[in-house]
Amino acid sequence: MAKGMMQMKAWMEVAPSLLVVPVKPSHCPKLETIREDGAEEGHDDNDDGS
Repeated sequence: MAKGMMQMKAWMEVAPSLLVVPVKPSHCPKLETIREDGAEEGHDDNDDGS
């Protein structure tokens, strides 16, 4: 029984491993806005004037 207690004590005294967080690269590509040909901001092609 004493041997079992010694093993348990040794296991409890072990420090937890450090968390390793992957570092986000600073050179990641930037997203660009997709613009459609002929469409202007604020104007609707389906507007019939009524």
